[in-house]
Amino acid sequence: MTRAGALAGGLWLCMLGLSLALSGRNALRRADTVPEYAHGCDRFGYLTMAREVRRAAARGSLPDFHMATPRPGVLAAHLASLGVPRDLWYELVAPHAHHWFPSAGAVGPQYPPGTAALLALFPEGRAARTG
Repeated sequence: MTRAGALAGGLWLCMLGLSLALSGRNALRRADTVPEYAHGCDRFGYLTMAREVRRAAARGSLPDFHMATPRPGVLAAHLASLGVPRDLWYELVAPHAHHWFPSAGAVGPQYPPGTAALLALFPEGRAARTG
C-alpha cells in the first residue's frame, strides 16, 4: 500500500469515528429531553417490575411480581370450563405486559426480572429515557 493510500484510509477511519461520536452525542442529548413514561408493552412491563424491585428493596424483601386480584383467575376458570384452549386466552385475562400462569394460579409479568433489576438501580423517573 502506498503512503497516500494509507493516509487516505486513516483519514477515512477518523471521519467515520468522528461521525459516530457526533451521532452518539446527538442521540444522548435528544434522549435526555424525553421524559420517562411507561407506555408500550415493553416499557410498561419493565418499568412496573423495576418499581416493584425498588419497593421490595426498601422493605428488605424479595419482589413479588404477581397481581393480587381474583378477577383473572375467575375469567381463566370460566374460559377453561368452556373448553377454550389456554393458548387462545392466556394473554386475554391479564393486563398489558402480563400473562396468566396456571402453575402459579396468578397473573405475572411476561418478562424475566434481569432488565427490571438493572433499571431499578436508577431512581424512578430516570431509569429509561426513551420515547
